Amino acid sequence: MKKGETENGRYPVCQDVYDLASPEQRQYLTVDTRQDVRGGNQLSGNSGVLKTRTGNNETEADFASWFEDVLRVHGYKFAHFRPARVMRNGKETYETPVSGNAKGLPDYYVWHPERRPHLGFRESAFWVELKSEKGKLSEAQIECIKSLRASGAQVFIWRPDDRADIETLLA
Repeated sequence: MKKGETENGRYPVCQDVYDLASPEQRQYLTVDTRQDVRGGNQLSGNSGVLKTRTGNNETEADFASWFEDVLRVHGYKFAHFRPARVMRNGKETYETPVSGNAKGLPDYYVWHPERRPHLGFRESAFWVELKSEKGKLSEAQIECIKSLRASGAQVFIWRPDDRADIETLLA
């Protein structure tokens, strides 16, 4: 099964995300128990493996897999801007292939098609930058987030230890 595909009309998610879902939401979900070589559950065809631990050992990719499943469970739509590996001046680096003059865009643009501003949201759509516990914002990210906030956009910067707050806010 590829990312975004459903199994019998149900979205495969990890047990933790399934447990968070309401009974009404569970009718659209199934627990994905496939194992990868590291012994973790491989979620929704994502390349990352959701680790139940949080803190310094969890990668940003693992956190992102969990985050995307939570968004799906609660009916959010999102766009994830993924960096691509490129060569610049003979060195390998990562850049997000987006045209325009705004570098450092947050990882996600998120919205809910049926929800209006709630729980402190100024708008029904918002930006999210995910970081591992030790991850740092680049200068371009700092400037872009400042610019977005100055224009009135809601921007969150979340780390794995923010899971409880994320679940509360998005539920």
